[in-house]
Amino acid sequence: MTDKTCYASQPIHIFLEKLARDVPALPGAGSALGLLGALAASLGAFVLKVSAKKVSKISFEQKQRCEELIRNFESFQLKCQKLMDADADAYRKVIEAFNIQGISAAGRSEKRKAIQDAFKEATKVPYELMKCSIDMLNYCSKSLGKSYKPVEADLAVAVETVRTCFYGALWIARANLGEIEDDEFVVGELEKYEVLRKKINKLYGELRKKLSEQI
Repeated sequence: MTDKTCYASQPIHIFLEKLARDVPALPGAGSALGLLGALAASLGAFVLKVSAKKVSKISFEQKQRCEELIRNFESFQLKCQKLMDADADAYRKVIEAFNIQGISAAGRSEKRKAIQDAFKEATKVPYELMKCSIDMLNYCSKSLGKSYKPVEADLAVAVETVRTCFYGALWIARANLGEIEDDEFVVGELEKYEVLRKKINKLYGELRKKLSEQI
């Protein structure tokens, strides 16, 4: 992968400048959501690392569980960073498809198919972000009872960030589906999204209630 598409390795101010350009260009909202997911995962790891040091009475088993959760958050951090680039690559294919030249009937048909295939491919990254968001909320839930009181608010920020990441990805995925002519594909994807939406709403509601009782 070239430096120009490896957004996670660039200074944050460079990424933000590219994101804020006044022309339709890469990176876009999907890459921004990848960064958001990575931030949430980093906060989750931070909370557990601090808690493991500061909580005075922690058993060996609890410490091992903490370390396992930290590894999970760090794994999601890396995955979300990769999704920042994957989303940009997917939209690059959409742009390339629209730029296909061809005035013959065969050329127009090839272009139309390329555009449809590119939009289908572009639904994959937001769907992965939605699944990652649910997994991260699960890990946030498991972290709550192990967290050090002064950093519980940091965990709450991670929870809110994850929820935003999920719903942002959902809007992007739905927008991509709006460009796809394959009704069977569209219906199948919408059904998958609805299953995930119900899961995250349940998880988020439970976590918000617990956090409200503790903070």
